[in-house]
Amino acid sequence: MTNPLKVSVIIATYNRKDFLRKALLSYNCQTYKNFDVIVASDGSSDGTKEMVFVLQNELKYSLKYIEQEDKGFRKSLILNKAIILSDSEYLIFADDDCIAPPKFIEVHGKKTSVKKCVLGKYLMVNGKKKHLFSESNIRTLKYIRAFTLFDFLDMLYWKIKYRVYFLQNHPKRPRLVGGNFSVYKKALIDINGFDCDFVGWGYEDDDIKTRLVRSGLSLDEVVLSGYNFNLGDETNRTPRQTSQETILKQKEMAYSKERPWRCVNGLDKISQHKASALDLLSR
Repeated sequence: MTNPLKVSVIIATYNRKDFLRKALLSYNCQTYKNFDVIVASDGSSDGTKEMVFVLQNELKYSLKYIEQEDKGFRKSLILNKAIILSDSEYLIFADDDCIAPPKFIEVHGKKTSVKKCVLGKYLMVNGKKKHLFSESNIRTLKYIRAFTLFDFLDMLYWKIKYRVYFLQNHPKRPRLVGGNFSVYKKALIDINGFDCDFVGWGYEDDDIKTRLVRSGLSLDEVVLSGYNFNLGDETNRTPRQTSQETILKQKEMAYSKERPWRCVNGLDKISQHKASALDLLSR
């Protein structure tokens, strides 16, 4: 960017403080500097808040923390609260178990356009590579060795597939990965943000992509250069597992051709009660 935009990285989390700690440390080494990070906790009770308080003294960027009561999987709601909290023009969404390589924000930033939503992907960290993602290796960037020639070819393959999907104007592909995409904040305000009718796991990411496209945005990608590493934790999903009935209902909602691109139960419902709804701590 010639005139750098202020960027906020929004990281949704729930009871994964050890993974989140590593993710936050990875942003210390970003080549792009005009950013902050907002940790959006969907009711964590494992000491996440306390960890963030201690860790923020080691971070080289501004960190904000926002939380809500644990009433089940309400990711859409906490993300909307984080969007309202952000004072940046451009937003990148990431996950608490994703490690961001040094050029992660820079690569997304080079694709910024008020008419685009930018999609990335993640590389799963398998058992043979997990030892590379120690806290010390993240601090010293030694974890970058986890990116192999095979990974490069795999990402190149997916980059080509994304481009083909764009040319085909495919109605469902490529999928938007909730832990790696970016868009102007105004575009999200225009569609009223994430739909809080999505309560429980499933298809809130597909819904946000579909509505952004219907509102007039085009899709772009940073698959090959804007990937992040997913540590692949599965330990806390079962207690908040959503019923199959709910998942199917939300799938139908996300892909309904009658669905308006501006949702009803979104940002504006939260902003009316902003003072009482937000429980935040900022550096």
